[in-house]
Amino acid sequence: MKKFNFVLVVLFVLTQMSWAARIDMVGGLRDGMALGIQSKQPLNDKWSWRYGVEGTTGEDMSFYNINPFILFAGVSVPIMQLGWSPTELGINLVAENGALTEIGGGLSLIMNNIYNQKALSLELGIDYVRYHGHILAQVGYALVP
Repeated sequence: MKKFNFVLVVLFVLTQMSWAARIDMVGGLRDGMALGIQSKQPLNDKWSWRYGVEGTTGEDMSFYNINPFILFAGVSVPIMQLGWSPTELGINLVAENGALTEIGGGLSLIMNNIYNQKALSLELGIDYVRYHGHILAQVGYALVP
């Protein structure tokens, strides 16, 4: 399983470089401590397509007790300006993959240009998977702006 995750992340990074999308390293809280990579690519003037993968210390609710990794995909749309930070609303489809795979949804507020740094972003929200919500609070740093 570790080899599969490594190959998935390498393929993700290489394909994003060919599409010239923004690639972020993200980390924070998402069903436990999480660290991963996400990509954001504009669809038109307002809407953006975003997706990624994160490893997490969250507990898989199965007999095997494997730490899951999380796949997410969704869209974001700008909603307001908070100081220097353009703020977006993110709507996601979330899948927790461990011994079992559970699918749910998520809603988040994404603040870009934190501390007037174009590469830094903050995401706050909630994921609803397995009949209950998980708090989402993480910081992203753009590898390829």
